[in-house]
Parts: sequence; C-alpha cells; structure tokens
Amino acid sequence: MRLAITSENGDYHSLDIDQSLTLQDLKSIAEVELKIPAANQVIIHNGKPLKEDKATLSDCGIVQDDILLIIKKETRNDLP
Repeated sequence: MRLAITSENGDYHSLDIDQSLTLQDLKSIAEVELKIPAANQVIIHNGKPLKEDKATLSDCGIVQDDILLIIKKETRNDLP
C-alpha cells in the first residue's frame, strides 16, 4: 500500500509498505526518513493520535494514499 508521511517542518516521504506492519514498524521507518526518534513520535491519522504501537496499519483504518502526520513529542530535554 502506498501512503505518505509528513512532519511538522514539511518533510514529506511517500512509502510503499504492507498494511500488516505495526505502528511501531512504521515509527522505525519514519525515524530513518524524518530523523525523529521512534520513542518521541506521535502519529496523527485523520486528526487523531494513534496510540497502540502493536496495532497494524489496517487495524488503525489506514488505507492506500492516506497521509500521516508525524510529530515529535516534547521531552524533558526539549524544555528550557
């Protein structure tokens, strides 16, 4: 299935991946593509954060040509 991931700073990547991948698998791919550590990612689909890392893309309702926003969670190291 083809889908796109984008970040808050406008990075955009088109991916061809299987619907059976888990969100954790997708986070690992996004870490390489977007340079956001997997542990600090929040994946947004249709305006809602996806929270269950073990769920498959199919389980989450992600379909062909969807666009996912991946944002970086603030960590204590990010605070002044």
